[in-house]
Amino acid sequence: MRALIWVMAPLLIICMLLASRFVSWERIKGDDPMVVEYINQGTSLLQGTNPDYHGAVHVFTRAIEKNPNHALAAIRRGLAYYRLGEYRKAIADFDRVLKLKRYKAEAYYSRGDAYRELEEHHQAIADYTASIEERWAAFVIWKRADIYLQIDEEQRAFADYSEVIQRKGGAAGYYQRGRAFMRLRNYSLALDDFSRGIEIEPEFAEAYLSRGEAYERLEKRRNAESDYLKVVELATAEIQMWEENHPILGPVYFRRGVARQALGDIEQARADYEMVIKLKIRGEIGREAETRLRVIAPH
Repeated sequence: MRALIWVMAPLLIICMLLASRFVSWERIKGDDPMVVEYINQGTSLLQGTNPDYHGAVHVFTRAIEKNPNHALAAIRRGLAYYRLGEYRKAIADFDRVLKLKRYKAEAYYSRGDAYRELEEHHQAIADYTASIEERWAAFVIWKRADIYLQIDEEQRAFADYSEVIQRKGGAAGYYQRGRAFMRLRNYSLALDDFSRGIEIEPEFAEAYLSRGEAYERLEKRRNAESDYLKVVELATAEIQMWEENHPILGPVYFRRGVARQALGDIEQARADYEMVIKLKIRGEIGREAETRLRVIAPH
């Protein structure tokens, strides 16, 4: 089964980028009211199930025209450019923010993301490191570790994973390190990390899903099936807590679809992948759902 990496992370990171860690009302209440209005409009266009990134760029540009030194408008326009795949323009905006000496941790890791997409790995690592020096954050360390793995610097990658586990503990650190072991095909160590994550958080669906994959690789099919059934159970319970078409459930439907596909329940898996597409989930999850649908499409 194709590796499932960071099922929820993309959505969570976008939420963090657009949330109050960038700014609070206290920070902008003294600004030009028109600039504040442009920022509010642009932020609304970045959010929701049908974001308008081009519109957001236009509105944030209006804000910057009125106040060229407004760091918040620049960093959010950079995010809009990033979502459009215009990485050089995004980098230029993050450069602007860093020159203004504002939101440095966010600007560094956002610029690192853009460099990563451009496969300028060493520059991305430098930016992630600078962000961590400004403000320690586990998810930035995981990004840096992922690049270390890509450029075959495994010792540095696992030093990063171990640092997060030492400082924060918690299930997520073990899960991320387990995913790294999976990429290196060290399935026994991956299994250990997923199991430790589950011990800490018994309802950690992603860990069950990945542990099921590890069991499969180790030819322990019965154990794998037990974990996949647990994923279906947890995902179904989560879906029932919300309205069935709530967009935040896209990753949950996808997770359940993967588990059902692994169990051989192809029709139910197809229905879950179709729901992901119906909810207009973008990014890796949306692409993966479309790919899996094509693979299991009836002939």
